[in-house]
Amino acid sequence: MSNELFQYISIHDHQDRIDDLIELLNTQWNRSESSRRVMIEKSSEDLPYYLLMLDKSNDNKLIASCSMSKVIDCADDITTITNQKSESILIENVLVKKEYRRKGYGKLILNELERIAISKGYKTFYLSTLDQKEFYLSNGYQLCEPLAASKFTSSFINEEGLDKRSSLMRIFGGAGNQKKDSETVYWLSKNV
Repeated sequence: MSNELFQYISIHDHQDRIDDLIELLNTQWNRSESSRRVMIEKSSEDLPYYLLMLDKSNDNKLIASCSMSKVIDCADDITTITNQKSESILIENVLVKKEYRRKGYGKLILNELERIAISKGYKTFYLSTLDQKEFYLSNGYQLCEPLAASKFTSSFINEEGLDKRSSLMRIFGGAGNQKKDSETVYWLSKNV
């Protein structure tokens, strides 16, 4: 597949595409437009970072999207003390528009996001999925422990097994106020 057929853009450099991104994300994970807009407008070079893939042969139609955020773990405590940054990111919202699926676009946008992350100094990528485990395994990811179950975030799970974190923290490994065994969530990671 030729790079001449599509282009990658960051949403923070192309805010005129926010409505397109909201529409795409809501086809898979429905949320209010205002909630989506608040998160998307936080996109920046410093993360979170939303990446879009456009079809140049079809009026720059949105093909796919994905995002990355910094992983908050013990590395943040180290950051405060030693001024080092975390080397881990959480990849989210990897989504290809239905009519473009099964054509290799998911792999392409994931590879581009990984390339951008590596250029920013990130070395470990985490993600979770309900139904795309095989796709990520075929792209070099390995099953791993959930971030929410790590010793750095387990204090957020109460005695009933419910996630008691704020909605901001839920993006780092939980579905908030849902039983943890309600669906099988696969966590995967990749070291580069």
